[in-house]
Amino acid sequence: MLENYLNGEKGVQINAWMAGAAWNFKKMMEKLKEKMLWLFF
Repeated sequence: MLENYLNGEKGVQINAWMAGAAWNFKKMMEKLKEKMLWLFF
């Protein structure tokens, strides 16, 4: 997390939550991509 544009303690918590959600979404998309490639090939 290079820069946090949200102010205060709540901003830090929101930033951490959003980073975790993005990480989980990325992992989910990688799994979905593997399954889709397996279906087509």
